[in-house]
Amino acid sequence: MRRTLGQYRSATEPRLSSTAGKGSLLAIKLIVVGFALGLCVVSTRSTLWPIATWPMYHARTPEVPPPLVTVTQLRVIQRDGERDLLRPTDLMPAPWDAASKKLIELAFSPGPKQDRFRDHLTFLAEQALGGADVVEVEELDRTWRVDAYATPPLDLSDPVRETVRGRYVTDPRRLPGVAQ
Repeated sequence: MRRTLGQYRSATEPRLSSTAGKGSLLAIKLIVVGFALGLCVVSTRSTLWPIATWPMYHARTPEVPPPLVTVTQLRVIQRDGERDLLRPTDLMPAPWDAASKKLIELAFSPGPKQDRFRDHLTFLAEQALGGADVVEVEELDRTWRVDAYATPPLDLSDPVRETVRGRYVTDPRRLPGVAQ
């Protein structure tokens, strides 16, 4: 016996036979009920949780930033009176920022070659400022209060403390933008 289009519910969805439809529907119902019962059992006993357990997340506590953070910066004063703040990463790019920190340390600590370090630091500051004529350089320790739950966590325009660790005036005979 041949079926015609009128015997189906629609042209794209043929009617299933009664035994095949009931069997697959029963299987889907059993899967959903088993999943729901499994969730109920798992939520009451954490040891039965198959995917993740609390010790997995509890292994490391999140790091909370310190309440205060201190950074060393340079305050550069130009001949026209303009003041700029420079970080060690402004003097040299990221792979050499440790070298610029060491240069700042050597330029402000007493030693036999302190003048050479100061000349080189002044040269790098002038290059970072686009060839400015630098007359004075100060080493600052600037401290900010950190609020981990605020956005941003610290306000760079409002330091809590600013300490001048060292200061030097460049040689007036020195040519701007030329390392001695």
